[in-house]
Amino acid sequence: FYIFGIGIAAPIIAGSFIYLGLTRPYANLKSLAKKRAEAMHANMLVGLATMESLLISGTGVQDAMRDTAAVGGPFCNLLALMVAQLSTGEGERDPLSAINIVRQHVPDPDDVDMQLFLKDLEDYFLRGRLIADSVSALRISVHRNILENTERRAAVVLQRTSILGIFAVVGLIFSIILPFMSM
Repeated sequence: FYIFGIGIAAPIIAGSFIYLGLTRPYANLKSLAKKRAEAMHANMLVGLATMESLLISGTGVQDAMRDTAAVGGPFCNLLALMVAQLSTGEGERDPLSAINIVRQHVPDPDDVDMQLFLKDLEDYFLRGRLIADSVSALRISVHRNILENTERRAAVVLQRTSILGIFAVVGLIFSIILPFMSM
């Protein structure tokens, strides 16, 4: 059976649409996860800057986390979860179990910056280490990572625009030359 006179190409075209239909949801989920991770890092920068300024001003760690959680966003929501887990209704909760619960809710478990932050909190609660310096260093690291990712995306956009510019010039040349070649 022929569709527009292309009986052989019809199954190939149908197969390509089926393939795209089956892979598109996965690609959409992958791009959403990537956008969520980028939003997490942007909010992490804001949250760490807020927490750093609160800690430097002499606010306690749990109060700084509580005030930073009021900013909102993915990272600040994780801080709110941490504060909620630490101060449950029946007294103080074990900090390690609270950190593990937050670790389970992290969007990307392989995110080095978030794991370092949780490790710093663990060191603070279990070993009594100061956290202000590590929050400051982590803020600088997250800021550097965001800048590097932005530069990488800008380089890709520049490369794509250069290629599209070349194609536009070649198309213009063909549109000028081809009408005279048929004479």
